[in-house]
Amino acid sequence: MQLTNAFEPTPEWVFELQQQFREDLTKFQAEFSGISEELNEIKVGIKAANEVIKSSNELMASAKERLTSANELMASAREHWKSAHTSLASSNARI
Repeated sequence: MQLTNAFEPTPEWVFELQQQFREDLTKFQAEFSGISEELNEIKVGIKAANEVIKSSNELMASAKERLTSANELMASAREHWKSAHTSLASSNARI
């Protein structure tokens, strides 16, 4: 008994298979194109978010520096106030 391949591809079958492959390939390419566009939009969104975060961090650093400066000015003002109060008390004592 000899085994033979029962299936013999016909030119029509090969043509239909090639046609189906082209259609599937076109669908896949369209899907991948859509996914690529979505990924690009996500990438742009992430880049914009990173810029906002960077700007926010810079503003926070600036605000922190200003707060430190304001605290130093308040401490200096308190020292001047104490000195003025001491001078006033001393002047009142002499009078």
